[in-house]
Amino acid sequence: METAIKTNRTPTFLAIGQLAATLVLTGFVAKVALNDEPTAVASPVKVAVQPTQFEYMVDSIPDLEWSTKAQKLGEEGWELVFARRASGDGGNYMYECIFQRQSRVPNI
Repeated sequence: METAIKTNRTPTFLAIGQLAATLVLTGFVAKVALNDEPTAVASPVKVAVQPTQFEYMVDSIPDLEWSTKAQKLGEEGWELVFARRASGDGGNYMYECIFQRQSRVPNI
């Protein structure tokens, strides 16, 4: 028994739509262009990816040491995430900083 589908599309569009739906539902992907043959495309492969792990360091750096210390930490792979200027004892100012770098300990 055939089922009639009522639509105001032309039969050609209906057939292409049914074919596309069938291909998508079966997991087959095809490229169709004018005067081109359909070409199979490989299905995406699922790969388990470990999230990037970071290690953090909190440090207080006196104003006069900022350039030297920041350069040294950068060379060691540390990236500045947050800094604020704070006053210390006797009116000495320093930067309270949070640094991060990609963890050097392998993921287990």
